[in-house]
Amino acid sequence: MSGITAVYVVFAIVIASIFGYVFLLSRRQREVELELDDLQARLAEKGKGR
Repeated sequence: MSGITAVYVVFAIVIASIFGYVFLLSRRQREVELELDDLQARLAEKGKGR
């Protein structure tokens, strides 16, 4: 494998890793948003019960 080919391979691996990490972060953020919505709904219900 020539030097430039190795650079392209490493570059592709880095880019794929970055996209994978961003995907995982977006999924975790969505889970946190859903949990926050649930907690806000519970607080609203608790406030109405008084």
